[in-house]
Amino acid sequence: DYGRMLADIAVLLMLATFGILVRLHETVAETALFATAPVPVSVPPAGTGRAEIVLDAGWLVGEARSAASGSPVPAALGIEWAAEPEAGMPTQGGPAFLLPAGTHRLRARLGNAEAEAEATVPPGGVVVQPVPIRYGLLAPRIEGFGDSAPDLTIAALNPGAAAFAEWQLMAAPRIPLAPGRYVVTAERDGRQAKAEVEIRAEAVVSVTLRAR
Repeated sequence: DYGRMLADIAVLLMLATFGILVRLHETVAETALFATAPVPVSVPPAGTGRAEIVLDAGWLVGEARSAASGSPVPAALGIEWAAEPEAGMPTQGGPAFLLPAGTHRLRARLGNAEAEAEATVPPGGVVVQPVPIRYGLLAPRIEGFGDSAPDLTIAALNPGAAAFAEWQLMAAPRIPLAPGRYVVTAERDGRQAKAEVEIRAEAVVSVTLRAR
């Protein structure tokens, strides 16, 4: 079936992650997430033996959308499979994950905006899970700093909000941020410009930073 085919393809494509241990006439697949029981293998004289390893697993695909309108988010977004701390597993990047059947949590990050969603993956199934995230875009305009792009520091005024520092404007003409109020500071060679902005969901907020 489709789920078994995906699992079989995953084993073939992910040999760097899956360890295949071959014992005398037995094959075992082992990863940090999966460990199968030994599977008997028949090897004909001068021939090739084939072992079919079926995982109790399914695919979870994260699909991040803007929480306000449901529209797609910029390509800079990252989707992670958030492993439980007690599992002793590192967080893995996606957006598609081959996981043991059960309930799993996805985390989306865009700039300092974050969102989470849970989904239950059935054996052999493929689940597409929307992850709504709230964010806006800061579009800074820099004047008076010459040809060199200044360092940009963004400090959140909202208590407990994350902040960014040392953004390079040439690489980030529009900066995704969680909704809230921020102080934006541009600085280069002793010259500085500063402004307060309020980021709203799905809005592009323009600000001019003029060197003094």
